[in-house]
Amino acid sequence: MQSVEIGDETWEPIRLARGVPQGSVLGPSLFSLNVAPIEDIIKSYGLNCAVYADNTQLYISIDKSVLQSGISNLQICIDAIPEWLADNELVCNKSKTDVIQLSSQFQKDDLLSEITIGKSNVVLASSVCDLGATLDCHECTCYEKLSKISSRTIYNRKSSRCNQFV
Repeated sequence: MQSVEIGDETWEPIRLARGVPQGSVLGPSLFSLNVAPIEDIIKSYGLNCAVYADNTQLYISIDKSVLQSGISNLQICIDAIPEWLADNELVCNKSKTDVIQLSSQFQKDDLLSEITIGKSNVVLASSVCDLGATLDCHECTCYEKLSKISSRTIYNRKSSRCNQFV
């Protein structure tokens, strides 16, 4: 049972058939258990993944000699995920979906421009943000993020020195 309480007003409790109550102590653990099968689906297609809260990232290493079959396998896996989500009354936010191809500096001319996922073509991004770090398909470095961190560190050190003399 769950109810909504705002100030002094409380709404009638309703029984939840699915989902995880927001704000509960067990919420994050229950959510992780609820979406754990997604990882099994991804691995069943031979892909790797990283899951952090409601963020799931797929990784695949494709040799140039089997590029088309690797992309096809990726597409089939990506099609299976929304299907599982729909069966479990969950939704994938396609506007937050990014695709990037990282490759060797010696194969820059072989980069794809788009990939078909489901019924739509997705243009590959030149850079994506991954938990605060920017991955760039051309540079494959985290220079921008490291620059921001180091500039903040220098600023904080200068600020703490000024505070000592005030």
